Amino acid sequence: SDNFTSSLNGVLTSFTLTHTPSPVAAISLYFNGLAQVYNTHFTVSGTTVTTNFTPLAGDNLVAIYPY
Repeated sequence: SDNFTSSLNGVLTSFTLTHTPSPVAAISLYFNGLAQVYNTHFTVSGTTVTTNFTPLAGDNLVAIYPY
């Protein structure tokens, strides 16, 4: 899993995973504890997660995935 909370600043919408998810659709992304929907709230390309929202400083963003 990867925790991006310390990177959130109200500007970034893309975050780098430590590993490439496999399968990619198995990734779970949680924003402030709420599960986000793959291909609705975020996409994944390689090791990059891109959200369709801009997390602010103080928010919490965690990715859990097999690799």
